[in-house]
Amino acid sequence: MTSHEYHGLLGGTQEFMDEVRRRIPNLDEQVYGFLELWQQHKAHNIGAKTDWLPGLLTQIYDEETASEMLRKADLP
Repeated sequence: MTSHEYHGLLGGTQEFMDEVRRRIPNLDEQVYGFLELWQQHKAHNIGAKTDWLPGLLTQIYDEETASEMLRKADLP
């Protein structure tokens, strides 16, 4: 799934995602860039809601990893 805001979601089987991670080793860093963008939107009070991010990240990673990523991005 992609967005006109220049971000997207990618998913599939474990084997597929393992191959994606092998070919795109900085995938998690790209997620942090995405989170930084949302943190900036929130900081500048442009009406960007971020309450959906914990659920999304928990679906992609796990609850502990999602919480840590949000903490590092200053999006508790």
